[in-house]
Amino acid sequence: LKEEAKKFVDQMGATGAAHNISVVWFAQATNISGWSGAQSEFIYCPLTDVQSLSGYTSITDTINNQDSKGATYTHDGMAAVGSAFGTDSNDPLKPDVAIVFTDGVPGNPANVNWDDRETDSKGKKRLKSTDAANDAIERSNVLKNSGVEVYTIGLFTDEGEKRVINASTKEKVNTFLNYLSSNYPTAESMETGNAKASDKYVKNISDANGLADAFTTIAEDIYPTYSLDETTIVTDELSDYFKDIGNVKVYSQPCIEGTVDNPKWGAQTDITNQVTVTTDSNTVSVTGFDFDENCV
Repeated sequence: LKEEAKKFVDQMGATGAAHNISVVWFAQATNISGWSGAQSEFIYCPLTDVQSLSGYTSITDTINNQDSKGATYTHDGMAAVGSAFGTDSNDPLKPDVAIVFTDGVPGNPANVNWDDRETDSKGKKRLKSTDAANDAIERSNVLKNSGVEVYTIGLFTDEGEKRVINASTKEKVNTFLNYLSSNYPTAESMETGNAKASDKYVKNISDANGLADAFTTIAEDIYPTYSLDETTIVTDELSDYFKDIGNVKVYSQPCIEGTVDNPKWGAQTDITNQVTVTTDSNTVSVTGFDFDENCV
């Protein structure tokens, strides 16, 4: 998990965009740490710019320091996620995405099925799965209403494997992951899922390879890649004050050195005969230039 999570951070960093990433590791424990009012212990890194060296180091250090213990208090993790976004939500230039990864039944320790253990070995009352799930779904509903897209990844295998989970529990966990995610954007609880809107926000996996594929798919959803080949159309809409467009010449000009903010350009080349130019009363469109091949 640590390695795949760091690869995901690398994928986001490689886009060159100003991605801010926060990391929350959550687990039930008696020693509450770093979160006022929470019932779980977790390691937390606030939204941090992955493009800066210090930010990247902070994020990856948080991932490396992760450890697992106790039960799965997904609801407390969702509370921390809400705090992480804070006032950063609703910026149209920065789409907000939460990815929830879990390998445990909500509210229960490892290898325990849905709602079948209300006390631990010492007789201490445990949080029931249904209560923990409802709390998490309610918190996710608040996030989704504020414009956050929520993905969920569940790592579970069949009975007899390392992660013991019976068929009935598996069905409930699948419902939980769906209602927690943006597949059901208005879900309120385990009993009230409301309308389904998508299938893309839940990833059920069984091993590290599946996790790698899930992170890759999510990364492509968040920051899709586009081909700018020779079929790309560049259109310039001109002012109404242009009465006659006339003959149009098209030139290419390479960037030979410098930076994005201060480029140095080479000589222009007339490529009018290599592209297709179309005009109408106030627009000029050009196609036939392969930006992918000429990108530097």
